[in-house]
Amino acid sequence: MKKKMMVFVLTVALVAACSSDPKFNASSPETTRESISRLRSALPENRRPEFEKVIRTLLRGGLPTNDPASASTEMTEELRLSLDGKNAQQIIAEATRVKGEREKREQNLERQELEELEARYKSFLDASDQLARFRILSSRFYIRRDEMQDEKPVIEMKVKNETPYTVYSVYLECSLNGAEGAPSDRKKLQYDIHGGLQPGQISHWYLTPDAFSNWENTKVPRKPGLKISVVRIDGPDGNALFAAQELSEPEMKRLAELKLKHGGN
Repeated sequence: MKKKMMVFVLTVALVAACSSDPKFNASSPETTRESISRLRSALPENRRPEFEKVIRTLLRGGLPTNDPASASTEMTEELRLSLDGKNAQQIIAEATRVKGEREKREQNLERQELEELEARYKSFLDASDQLARFRILSSRFYIRRDEMQDEKPVIEMKVKNETPYTVYSVYLECSLNGAEGAPSDRKKLQYDIHGGLQPGQISHWYLTPDAFSNWENTKVPRKPGLKISVVRIDGPDGNALFAAQELSEPEMKRLAELKLKHGGN
């Protein structure tokens, strides 16, 4: 009997202690700020850093702050109401739940981003495989003087269409290896084929586009290494048959990070 009475007394004492704990008051931004200060002050000194961290966790997404009490004005009304009437321990438990939901939401967003990047990269690889069938048999770059003795850059190419489609436009990406400023001297060129190039046909091109006018004779090495890639081919309607949209360097880095974190293909 005495043992039961002791348990009852301890329970009553515990309930009384809990009921006397300061509670979060969400009636206004001012009471919110004041109640956070009271809740913090009522905790033992060694528990206050944990409480401050909890408040910052709940406020994440608001303005950065080192003062949980002043930051409380950045709480949304929904968040204030969800904490209304809770003591410090209950707020800590709520923060744990909120943090878990937030991390789960962020993970879902990252997995979605990973899927999108992987799909784009796969599309790039698939298109590159198809574009490789529009073959560049030979190519060279040189400077030629025209009738007015003006120097004109020329790209001479021999190509073969080994795709099953008649190609009407070709998009090229060209660079001169060894030229001054070669890393930034990459050029893009669209070449329209009159009447189209049918499957199996070979064609010899001499391209003198204005886009290459800054590849001057003084910048061209004695034996320039011309690199040309086919990045897109169009059909008769002007729409792309295949287009290789390469991921940027930051996107490739992000893809590697997400695959390391979440796995992937």
